[in-house]
Amino acid sequence: MKTKFLPKMAKCHFTLIMAVVFAYVLIYMLNSLLGGYWGPVAGNLRYSSGLSLPTLFLWQPRVGYRDHYDTSACGMLWYPLICIDQRFIHPPYDVANKSDAAHLFSKDNHIKWHPEALRKEKQRKTEEALWRSHCINDREFCLHSATNFHSRTDTEFLVLLLYEDYNTNAVSRLQSVANGISSNSVNSVFAKKHVGYVLQAVKELSSRAVLK
Repeated sequence: MKTKFLPKMAKCHFTLIMAVVFAYVLIYMLNSLLGGYWGPVAGNLRYSSGLSLPTLFLWQPRVGYRDHYDTSACGMLWYPLICIDQRFIHPPYDVANKSDAAHLFSKDNHIKWHPEALRKEKQRKTEEALWRSHCINDREFCLHSATNFHSRTDTEFLVLLLYEDYNTNAVSRLQSVANGISSNSVNSVFAKKHVGYVLQAVKELSSRAVLK
């Protein structure tokens, strides 16, 4: 009697395990179908300092996230399937690769973007528009914005606006902002670097204006 009961129990356990595995894979498949590409995140290219350049666009399920340096709690739950998905089913796009970059920036690429990535991009554009509007209406705010990192386009906008307002005085005004950055601040090194970049761009703009 006992010998017949053990194989039956083993069969039940095996059936239960297979049902759980099947449900796990099926739920992930649905989760993945609702996801999309997200990026750019750190890739294989590195700065001279050793930090990775954000060049990769990775497929992420709707719930859960995983890249080479960060994994969410739900990402840990789906970790093995996300790895398989990203490698074999939805391979990454790398802007460091010419063909990938051409496809990413093509107007008819038909790439499905992750809903959360789209939401964050929309939020970023809204915040950028508000920042630009604030800069135009408040020049002191614009001047002190040089301490923060901006995209290349926004930095160019900042440089042109400051030069238009202060002309050759923009250099001295920016230098005053740089001198006023507290050395006790954790981000002081980055803030001074950002101001220095804007300052150099204003100097170059002034030089070109003088040559004309």
